[in-house]
Amino acid sequence: MIEILADFPLFQVAIVSMVRLVDSIGETSTFPYMYHLVKYVTATSDESKITVYISYLSATGSLFHIIFNLFWGFQADYWGRKNVLLISLIGQAVSLVIIANSTSFTGLLISRVVFAVTNNTLSTIRTILGEIAHEKRHQSLAFSIVPLFYNLGFMIGPFLSSQLINIPSNTDDFGDRPFFTANVVIAALIFLVCVIAFLFLQETHQQIKHNSDLGLALGNSIRSKLGFNERIIKEDPFEIELDDSLLSEQETEPEIELATDPSSEAATKPRNKFGLNSKIVHIIISQCFLMSHILIYSHFLPVFLSAPFQPESLQFPLGLKGGLGMSYKQVGTMLSVGGLVGIIMVLFLSPILEQKFGILRAYRLGVSVFIIAYFVLPLAAFGESKDDTIVSTVLSYISVLLKEIGGVTCFPYIFILLHRATPPESVSFLNGVAMSASGIASFVAPLIGARVLAWSNRNGVATLFWWMLALYAAFSLAHTIALK
Repeated sequence: MIEILADFPLFQVAIVSMVRLVDSIGETSTFPYMYHLVKYVTATSDESKITVYISYLSATGSLFHIIFNLFWGFQADYWGRKNVLLISLIGQAVSLVIIANSTSFTGLLISRVVFAVTNNTLSTIRTILGEIAHEKRHQSLAFSIVPLFYNLGFMIGPFLSSQLINIPSNTDDFGDRPFFTANVVIAALIFLVCVIAFLFLQETHQQIKHNSDLGLALGNSIRSKLGFNERIIKEDPFEIELDDSLLSEQETEPEIELATDPSSEAATKPRNKFGLNSKIVHIIISQCFLMSHILIYSHFLPVFLSAPFQPESLQFPLGLKGGLGMSYKQVGTMLSVGGLVGIIMVLFLSPILEQKFGILRAYRLGVSVFIIAYFVLPLAAFGESKDDTIVSTVLSYISVLLKEIGGVTCFPYIFILLHRATPPESVSFLNGVAMSASGIASFVAPLIGARVLAWSNRNGVATLFWWMLALYAAFSLAHTIALK
């Protein structure tokens, strides 16, 4: 561990971690009350219609993300990673303010469009981490930042938002703008981190990082006055000074660190000017599978947990309508516990899995966990009763926790696999391609998922929907055979 931390760019990774944290808080804060939010703006109590409305929100965001993701990937190469990251944070804050003031479904759609058009946080963070952690011994630790702080945000976001809203027990009478406070508070938090990143985050693009940076110059001035790292302030206040040893490593080693395995040289060698090859294509396909079934689960889980419990519909194994009838506070608590477990898994499980099984086998193991998580969830309804909810609560928690374990296991490994297979000169573009491809899957998946879930609910066989999702996860596991 000491060897891994040696020369690790801790301060810059800490800034990136803060950005990932508030991005996750903003993204997940609506999960506990999304069912109630859609019910509020649409004035409908039909669970099937609410499911379809939620799928429209998800698909709209994914569609605009597809359209603009490559655009921001090119801008990150031309204009710099830092500027794109700041725009993403501002856009997310604005989208939350729009949600706070929305009284119609159109307002929610506009908020999703604003968020999707401006947000390129994940792809940009992955690029930044790849350029900061150019040594292989730093990559596992650096890329674990993405799931670690996503789960920390997943723990804070749902819990914070569920405490800041107050929906009456009669959810047909919500009152005036019941979701205003939660969204404005979280938007303010995102804007605060945006200011911190503006002041202290260094540009990592090789050709741009030495350009003048007003924000960093102001940040350096603040740090100097506080007695930190006075040596980074130069006579030219806009000139960024980097550690000499870091510069020397970047000048001599980055390409070697990215492709040191001779046996993989042919597989990773670009076959066209964009750097694509069969290995990268299969990694991107696997990421699409991963993103799509996780998105379906994440968006429709709160619907299942919040929808009214209908015991008369239960007929094992497939007979099921509605959900578990949990309150938004119970849903928020469950999601927060899942985020906490995810943090623990990132800190303790991921390093052990990588050391014992290697990146690829650990990734396959993580994908297999989703199958169990999706299969178990509908069984919770069969353990529900008016007098005893212990069995259903336990099964629900098992499903949520397994999903978090799978997520924190898979995401850093798929990022590392893509990063190591990508030529250095194409890293930002191919990260954009990967995110756009995932966006296409994320656009199609909720639309199909919502229709299947609505159909299964109407026909009283909602268990079938979750078991079909488990089958889809099994298919994604089978595809990992193509990864080398």
